[in-house]
Amino acid sequence: MKPIRRTSRGPGAPIRRLLAAIFTVALTFPVAGAAALAGPVPGSDDADFRAARDAWLQDYEAQALPALAQLATDGNDAARLLLGRIDSMPTLQGPYLAHMPATERAALMRAPGGMSGLNWVPLAGDHPVVTAMTALRRPYAAADGGIGAAETLAREGEPLAARTAAMVLAGRGHAGLRHLTPETLESPLVDSEMLFLVWRHADRQARERVAALVAEGHPQRALMGLSTDPERTALWLRESETAAPVAALCAVACPEDNSACLGAAYRAVGGHELLLRIASPSETLISQEEFLASPRGRGSVLRRMMLAHTLRARGEMLARMHERVPCLAAALEDEIERYRRRLPSLDNQP
Repeated sequence: MKPIRRTSRGPGAPIRRLLAAIFTVALTFPVAGAAALAGPVPGSDDADFRAARDAWLQDYEAQALPALAQLATDGNDAARLLLGRIDSMPTLQGPYLAHMPATERAALMRAPGGMSGLNWVPLAGDHPVVTAMTALRRPYAAADGGIGAAETLAREGEPLAARTAAMVLAGRGHAGLRHLTPETLESPLVDSEMLFLVWRHADRQARERVAALVAEGHPQRALMGLSTDPERTALWLRESETAAPVAALCAVACPEDNSACLGAAYRAVGGHELLLRIASPSETLISQEEFLASPRGRGSVLRRMMLAHTLRARGEMLARMHERVPCLAAALEDEIERYRRRLPSLDNQP
């Protein structure tokens, strides 16, 4: 196949750059968590930051978050980046933070300013990862619509954040996705986990080309209106690095019923697109492997299951899960119970 000619000029430049933002993540994904080219975020080697970071991973929010907040106030850029990411990603927020009144939460998690405080990320210095994450908070303010920021994240050891950025840009209807041609699909850099994004915005001819690139067992076929092979999908869940979030949870929650757990957990998180969004707040600070192996990381998978369903749908999901994978249902119910808000007047009754 003839590769796309790489150039920054000409009428095809916007689509090539967006494809790069979506596709070149595949090149960096095998080295997820690798050191950023620009080096670590300042403050990430500070002993107090490491202690607070580790406490957060162990799900000791009441200890970790105030410590991170004090470090952020004192000027630690790593603490500012971590706090800002936690503040903007609901799956990273445990019960302590979820139950906190809005005014107390703003005082704890945000910098002073505005109506309810300011997110710490834009105040976390000029490290390339911080600059890119700041740019993606307002992609329309960038001349390229945020593509350059996504590319920076992929280059700086943040492939999961880059992948999420590409999905956000696609969801906002970035202009580059409106002009796909069959030729743009000949790039050897295609990220096989995100072909559904290309398919959504392609014309009929290009969609056929995209579909031919997706293996029969890949679950993203459901996002493209295509049939899947259940046995091959089960194999994908067992072997794919992308399925690591549900695999990490099932290894602890259902070690004796792992295969059934993988399928049920995958469905419960809301499918392929939402699975791709379960990630470390910043791999520059916490590798995906370390994050998923931690209580907070596994809790983020359960939290995604909770957020993916309304209260009524959640009950129906749990009923089905109890019949098929009771160990996973028990883990999810325990997590739901942790988030349940209690009334002191009722809790104090004999």
